Amino acid sequence: MNYLRNGQAVHMDCWTTGELVSPPNSNYTSNRWFKVQVPEVSGHYYVHSSLVSRQTSVAGC
Repeated sequence: MNYLRNGQAVHMDCWTTGELVSPPNSNYTSNRWFKVQVPEVSGHYYVHSSLVSRQTSVAGC
C-alpha cells in the first residue's frame, strides 16, 4: 500500500527507527515510523510519524 487518504483511521501497533525523512517529503524531519493496521485493509504497514495526527503512546517494535 503506497497511499492512505487524509483522515484515514489507523491503529498504531508500535514504532521503529527507519529512514530519515525531511520536508518537503514530510511535515517535519524524523526517522520515526509507526507500524499501523488499517481497518479496511488486511496487513500491517509503516507510516512516517509526521503523517500520523493524534498519535497515541506505543512501545517500540
